[in-house]
Amino acid sequence: MKEGVLSRGSFFHLVNLILLCVSDIIKETGMGGCAMNFCEGCNIACDGERCPKCGRKKLREVNEEDFCLVAKVDRLFGDNLKINLENEDIECVLMPYGTGVKAQFALPLESYLLYVRYKNLDYVRQILKEENH
Repeated sequence: MKEGVLSRGSFFHLVNLILLCVSDIIKETGMGGCAMNFCEGCNIACDGERCPKCGRKKLREVNEEDFCLVAKVDRLFGDNLKINLENEDIECVLMPYGTGVKAQFALPLESYLLYVRYKNLDYVRQILKEENH
């Protein structure tokens, strides 16, 4: 074999190492541009092949207009957040969430599940992250 020329096996090994490095960089930076998946049962956007909440495998590609679960928030914070998001023309839905005992007595539940359109998901997550710090 000529000096400086890789064997076929060495060449493929080198290509696989490069692909692994590039794959790690894409995952860490979020530059992949890969389509996110969406669980219609849980309204969760995820990058895996299974829903992280229910484990369901039957996922579809997320659509910009899909409402996605962002977080569970308490009532007061949720009400204020909804007003702020609507002021920025971001649609959101607050679904009451809590124990069934309060629902039986027609009492307001203590928290909400917050949903926003997929196109606004990262922005709203960033807002919530900043609020927690």
